[in-house]
Amino acid sequence: MHRNRALALLVALVLVLSLVAWLWPRPEPEVADAAKPGIPQPYLDHWGKVLSQHRRSPDEPRTTPKSLDEPAPETNVAMAELGPGEVRCQLIGFEGSTNGVLQAADGVRFVSTADGEVILPGITGDGAGMLEVTGFKPVPVQWQFRESEAFGHCLKPIELESVTRVIGTVTGPGVEDGLVDVSICGILMDVETDGTFGTVVEPGSCRIQASRQDGALFAPSKAIHVNVPEGETVEVELAVPDAIRGGIGARVEASEDGIRIVDVIPDGAAADRGLQAGDIVTEVDGELTADMELQDFIDWVGGASGTSVSVTFLRNGRTQTVELKRRPVN
Repeated sequence: MHRNRALALLVALVLVLSLVAWLWPRPEPEVADAAKPGIPQPYLDHWGKVLSQHRRSPDEPRTTPKSLDEPAPETNVAMAELGPGEVRCQLIGFEGSTNGVLQAADGVRFVSTADGEVILPGITGDGAGMLEVTGFKPVPVQWQFRESEAFGHCLKPIELESVTRVIGTVTGPGVEDGLVDVSICGILMDVETDGTFGTVVEPGSCRIQASRQDGALFAPSKAIHVNVPEGETVEVELAVPDAIRGGIGARVEASEDGIRIVDVIPDGAAADRGLQAGDIVTEVDGELTADMELQDFIDWVGGASGTSVSVTFLRNGRTQTVELKRRPVN
């Protein structure tokens, strides 16, 4: 009996120890990134930021405009001191002339491409870095020098992969003064003082709209909806209006039947023509609103102050159509 009891206790102890070992947290094994041999992690981290250098959130201050043709790194990254040598690397996927930047251990340097090659200037020894050619995704590169040659070579050809992006121009007042922003697929950006803009985006449907901020008054361009194919660049043109932005003087929300008026602003156009909270706007300038996005409706009824828009609304089973003259929005 004592032998059976001891055996039972031993089995129970083994089961408890096995359970504890199974539940005890294990450290995650380190996995090397074989796709980027020889490229220090700080380079990779830096280039995740370079692609978004022109972006900002709505509450960020406006930055000094940068040229899209010369993608500059952030200001805390030092420029390299160029030596007498250079490295020449064969390109796959691009044979034209453009420029870009190389981030290496000694800092950042501008590079150029021509005839299927990219020239990395001011390099005299073996090394590695991260290369971004304008219009293509950043790619890691490694190079070496041979004693019998005057310039270095990349260890293998550089295969460029196109980025998916939207670029364009904006015309109208306020552009040269740096007062115009552009929203691209939900990304808010500064428009350069020469009217250019551009950023990398996710493939798919994209809404683009520029706007000028004059104090408290907001003057947007007409919104453009585009489909951006993967790996391609879509170019658009926008124009911000000369006139002050105007509206109908109502707060609205989307509903199954159309656009519902939540409130009307005293002394606004909607209030003067008798619109009330609870009215359902079913048409605007003859266009049905039932399947209209709320932002598209807001863009439609808004416009240059002093112009008119036709609004059809439903109240107690009866429809009425009125002309509303847009007034300044603040």
